[in-house]
Amino acid sequence: MFSSLDKRMQIILQVVIVLYVIVSSAFVLRTIKSQSLDMQHTLALQYTGQQHQNAQLFMKWMEEMAGIVASDRNVQHAIAGGPYDKTITPLLDGLGASNLYILDLVLYGSEDSMYASSRVSGIRSYNEVRTIPEYRDFLESELSSQWLIMDHESLVYRQTDPRYRLLYLEKLTLPDSTGDGLLVMDVDLRKMIGFYAFPDPKSYPGSQAVLYTHDRTVVDTSGRLHELPEDLKFRLSNMPPQADVQTLELDNGTIYVYRMLRSGDYVLLNIPNAPVFSELAGLWSIVVAGTVAIVIISFILIRRLSASIFDPLRELYRNMRRHYNK
Repeated sequence: MFSSLDKRMQIILQVVIVLYVIVSSAFVLRTIKSQSLDMQHTLALQYTGQQHQNAQLFMKWMEEMAGIVASDRNVQHAIAGGPYDKTITPLLDGLGASNLYILDLVLYGSEDSMYASSRVSGIRSYNEVRTIPEYRDFLESELSSQWLIMDHESLVYRQTDPRYRLLYLEKLTLPDSTGDGLLVMDVDLRKMIGFYAFPDPKSYPGSQAVLYTHDRTVVDTSGRLHELPEDLKFRLSNMPPQADVQTLELDNGTIYVYRMLRSGDYVLLNIPNAPVFSELAGLWSIVVAGTVAIVIISFILIRRLSASIFDPLRELYRNMRRHYNK
């Protein structure tokens, strides 16, 4: 009788303790995982947000450099249809030499006037450039300037370098003439997107920055075409077009989407969750080992507790039977 009751009590206590330990351990791990991911998200958002502001300051600095050319009186006179000015090309070359991040400069004006830095050759005419949708839409819009991620063949006839470029477009007012001129400045893409890189790769191992252009082309940091998973492409295609900052939660990480300054192009920064999961894997091993230890200790304590309760009862029962048999 007492043996059966003893076993049932031990089983019930053991099951209760095991269930409690498993549920509490799972709750603790889930809480730690949630808080760790939230902390990573907060820190990553703060850092990338600050770097996004730095990238915008860099782009504004490049705009000011372009403004030096656009405001030059000789340039304004030359692109307005004046005689060819041989001082314009040295001016453009000098600006590029003084700033390593300006790769090329091209100026288009009235009466097919065109000037470019000496490193550019095979330049398309203004009439040809205006037939390209991105340039045409910009010239027909109310915008005075715009940034674009474009194939360099939009400017030259033959381009041996297939990499995409970061281009700055600015309308040039032509005095005493109809229409606008156009300034096109090729800016170092690596420098701009480099602001989004983490200085210490160990902070967020596996993080990656790519560009998502206005025509849904994906470009890596070197300007070459890049592939993204189809499900991510679908989510990107359904983003609100005017949002400056967005986050996309994925199973294996978070995508931070930053809209470029005065542009329809975006910078995508992928922060994987693998480092957090790696830390949690070590914690999970510790929790499992602790759970096993607690179960073993509880088993020993339950047996001792059971013995302390039922051994006296068994002894009392035996004494009562001996007394009764007498």
